[in-house]
Amino acid sequence: MLRPFFEAIRFLTLIPTPGPVTISEDYERTIAHSVAWFPLVGLIIGLISCVVGSLARVLWPGQVLVQAVLTIVVSGALTAGLHRDGLSDTADATMSWRSRE
Repeated sequence: MLRPFFEAIRFLTLIPTPGPVTISEDYERTIAHSVAWFPLVGLIIGLISCVVGSLARVLWPGQVLVQAVLTIVVSGALTAGLHRDGLSDTADATMSWRSRE
């Protein structure tokens, strides 16, 4: 029952999860079942980032740049840069003056 949830965490983050890490023939089906858990995993990533930002605010009061950098670095480290990579790919595709070739 929790296998799709743990697979969603494993797929979207670097957070260690219980259970075997095996890519079998039914891997696509397992990922398809885990899609329903993606919003919850996003919420977990956001909560962890928010906690780090709050701790940074306590440790470095008035240092907004330090707080922001730590929050972004933590969320990037949790997801192995997955969202940053998607953002840069989108910028490359929509803001390029070059031809597709």
